[in-house]
Amino acid sequence: MRMEYKWTDKMRMEYKWTDKMRMEYKWTDKMRMGYKWTDKMRMENKWTDKMRMEYKWTDKMRMEYKWTDKMRMEHKWTDKMRMGYKWTDIMVTEHQYIDKMMTVDKEELNKSFDKRRI
Repeated sequence: MRMEYKWTDKMRMEYKWTDKMRMEYKWTDKMRMGYKWTDKMRMENKWTDKMRMEYKWTDKMRMEYKWTDKMRMEHKWTDKMRMGYKWTDIMVTEHQYIDKMMTVDKEELNKSFDKRRI
C-alpha cells in the first residue's frame, strides 16, 4: 500500500511525466512556441530585425549614415578642423606639417586638404 505511494510516485509520475509530456505546457511554450518560437521563427520580427537588420545593420553598415557622420565627419570635422586656424593646429600635428603653417595661406591649406580628401 505504501507502494502506492512510491509507485504512484513513479506512475503518478503522471505529475512529473505530464510535466514532461504535459510538457505540452512547456513544449507548447516551445512548440506552440507560437509565442516564443514565432518570436524566434516569426523571429521574422527579431530575425528580420537581425536579417532585415537591414534596419539595424544598415544602421551599422549603412552606418554610412552614422559612420559617414563619423567619417563624413569630414563635414563636421572639416568644419571644425578646416576651420583653417584650429584645423592647422590639430591637423598640423596629425599630418606633421611645418610647425604651425603660419607661413601658408589659408586657401592653400584648404586646397591641399581637399586634395588629400580625394
